[in-house]
This record gives sequence, C-alpha cells and structure tokens, in this order.
Amino acid sequence: MAECRRQSVSRQGWAIFQANRLDREAFNRCMERKGYTVGVAK
Repeated sequence: MAECRRQSVSRQGWAIFQANRLDREAFNRCMERKGYTVGVAK
C-alpha cells in the first residue's frame, strides 16, 4: 500500500492531510494491479 501511495501523489496544489494529497483514481488502479478489490466503504 505504501508503494501505491507514493505512486499516486496528486500534483495539484497542496493539502493539510496526506489522505487529501492522493490521486484516488491512480491509487485505486495501483491497488487493483496488486490484486485488491477496490470499492466504496459502507
């Protein structure tokens, strides 16, 4: 997961929290490549 976080850092602006700095689509694609199922938390 740490590797996917590094790969999906958003290049737009800045954010206070690290979770807001991620490009979610890129992160989800990376996780799917690693075999994880990506979905919305309920």
